[in-house]
Amino acid sequence: MSDKPSAVGRSSILRFFRWLGSRQGMRRVAVILIWMITVVALFYGIENWRGRRAWQKYQQTLLARGEQLDLRAMIPQPVPDDQNFASTPFVKSWFDRKKRFNSVWGDNFSELSSKVPDPVNNKRLREFVDLGAWQKAFAGEIDAKKKIVAMNLEGEARAKAAKEVLEELKGIDSLLNELREASQRPFSRYPVQYDLENPWGIRLPHLSQVRSTCRRLQLKACAELAAGRPERAVEDIRLQLHMVDSLKGEPFLIAYLVRVADLQTAVQPVWEGLMKHQWTEAQLKELQTWFEKANFKTEVKQSLDYERAAALWTVDLLRKKGNFAELVSIEADTGTLEIATRGLMSKLLRLMPRGWSYQEQLTYCRFFDEQFETTLRDGSPRLVPAELETRKAKVEKQLQGRSSLNRLVHHQLAAALLLPGLENMGLRAATGQVCADEAGIACALERYRLVNQGFPEKLEELVPKFLLRLPQDIISGQPYKYRKEGETGYDLYSIGWNERDDGGLRGRKLFDEKEGDWVWQIR
Repeated sequence: MSDKPSAVGRSSILRFFRWLGSRQGMRRVAVILIWMITVVALFYGIENWRGRRAWQKYQQTLLARGEQLDLRAMIPQPVPDDQNFASTPFVKSWFDRKKRFNSVWGDNFSELSSKVPDPVNNKRLREFVDLGAWQKAFAGEIDAKKKIVAMNLEGEARAKAAKEVLEELKGIDSLLNELREASQRPFSRYPVQYDLENPWGIRLPHLSQVRSTCRRLQLKACAELAAGRPERAVEDIRLQLHMVDSLKGEPFLIAYLVRVADLQTAVQPVWEGLMKHQWTEAQLKELQTWFEKANFKTEVKQSLDYERAAALWTVDLLRKKGNFAELVSIEADTGTLEIATRGLMSKLLRLMPRGWSYQEQLTYCRFFDEQFETTLRDGSPRLVPAELETRKAKVEKQLQGRSSLNRLVHHQLAAALLLPGLENMGLRAATGQVCADEAGIACALERYRLVNQGFPEKLEELVPKFLLRLPQDIISGQPYKYRKEGETGYDLYSIGWNERDDGGLRGRKLFDEKEGDWVWQIR
């Protein structure tokens, strides 16, 4: 009994193969294959046409709006060496692949800086640079496993520490002087190799070196102030601000973020000089002029435009190579299941219609507009944190928690991979602008004090002699909050990212993104 089913099964299989080999069977198989090929060809043709048409239509809308989508058009134009700040031998050495990061300076500053307390990072208010800790670090009195305990020296002890720190920094004077001399040139174009097929492969070694230069100048300027030499300190601040401006024409998002960070580094010695009333009228006016020109809200658009163009270029490149699967291969690990399916996903992506890559570009731009267009890239001088956060949450909800297969079907691979890195740009633009505005107003307040032997009761008293107009808080759209404290101090503040006037109450750090006001304090 048990042998009969298997025998019947074998017999059926044999009859099927005999039929398949017959003329009638071969004819039917051929018809089925032709239909299958026709259906697949129609599917690919329709998807390619539909994707290309939808993207071209949306692209025309963006171009009509005046948007720049061509990555090559955003590359800074070269300038003659004799007019270029970045054409000096020292700056060119930053791009030498054979040299290590710290070797270009010939010192151990970077190693020591990780052991010394930072005057701003994760602090509620600015503190003086700890010259005593730096004195100890340069003397080699450090524990490899621990940071130096804050010393916070005052008076003669701080002045003595400052002189020893300046003595240690003499080794880089020639390099800084080379940069000072070059800073007289009108333009700055670092020797970045832009003409790479893959925009994500462009090397930017100068960004870390600009950051490193500003940190050394910050220490030197603060030490000069403590040593009673504000005229030398202002030279260091001037070079710091030039380093910040040297990145202004670069389209990279990371260059913009470095500019914001370096501005805060440069503001530190400005604040220390104001705390000790060491600046002259002329010095204050020079510094104030620079801060008043800062417009981080406007400049963020250039960086965002470049990031969008780079994303579109990347999808174009992968489409031409026929290897759109690279979008999955560069994705960060998101879980065991995702990793297990990645090999299959790569194979599926290589077989996808090319029109789907146009849909990827379209989806990326739609999410990009949804997240940034009305609050971060318009012509308004304000940022609206609540709206930015709402838009970010809406985009995140649509992109998060989906598998690569789900993102493929919804054409969201490029958006899910490349948009999250842009989500905090509003906060960064706000901190940069508030930092510049508060420093500029503080210079005007000190100029008022030099003339009137005291600070004003209201900011309006600065206009027009010390300020042509009062800067508006980028978040509230109203003048900055100001409160005079006794005869020798004041609180100046923005309402901060929570959009609430907390009466000068500070968050856990200087520019806290959740609570408190962003306070500049002089006492």
